[in-house]
Amino acid sequence: MGEFQYIQNIEPFFDYFITTWVDDNAMFDYSLWNYFDFLSHRTNNNVEGWHCRLNSSLYHVHHPNFYVFLNNLKEDFAFNTAIITQTSATGATPSRKKLYVQRNTRILDLEKRYEEHKLTLNEFHGRSMKLIGIKKF
Repeated sequence: MGEFQYIQNIEPFFDYFITTWVDDNAMFDYSLWNYFDFLSHRTNNNVEGWHCRLNSSLYHVHHPNFYVFLNNLKEDFAFNTAIITQTSATGATPSRKKLYVQRNTRILDLEKRYEEHKLTLNEFHGRSMKLIGIKKF
């Protein structure tokens, strides 16, 4: 903990974190939260996009009428069915923004260099944070 010792109640939090997420017998298995070798989505942006689209179709009403909400879910289902049908027929998936394609390529390159022992763990973390825009840990 070193530099964080001065923070009030840090030790109970640290103990909680270790026993919940890190220890061998932790509450949540390491594979559930570690995305190092994860080859699928790293974020929930697809869910956020769906939620934004649903809110827009409901005109950002917080508590819509049940039937209005149900109708919007039906329309969303039809939209998603059309996308799935189109994707299945053409084999093409929606293109990703160039920024995210490049960022993902760089992350995979950093992972490869770390696995090949060309980067230390600290170098890997530092470069990963810099890549995604985190200034200081």
